Amino acid sequence: MNSTELTDNKVIIEEYGRFRSKAENISPNTIKNQWFILTKFFNHLNKPFKEATEEDVLEFLGRYKDSTRDNIIAALRKFYKKLYDLDKGDKLPKCIGCDGKHIICFEES
Repeated sequence: MNSTELTDNKVIIEEYGRFRSKAENISPNTIKNQWFILTKFFNHLNKPFKEATEEDVLEFLGRYKDSTRDNIIAALRKFYKKLYDLDKGDKLPKCIGCDGKHIICFEES
């Protein structure tokens, strides 16, 4: 990944944290936890967030126990919903939807 893409992902994480903190009145501890998850995912991914594949996510999730995985999935779903600029109540597009087991899928629709 080139330095511009690296910077873009970092900026996206920072902007997302500011948005959640101000617009959604989320506690600083929750913001810190989500920042940690997104940063770990970003380091694992090593490419722009919108280029993530289902395989990337499953590989990342495979490192964690079920209870931790649930928290990661929730954080990634919220993050990708904001990244794609969806309003509350809008359905996630198929590329970031989930199956019955709550696994995030990134296949193109």
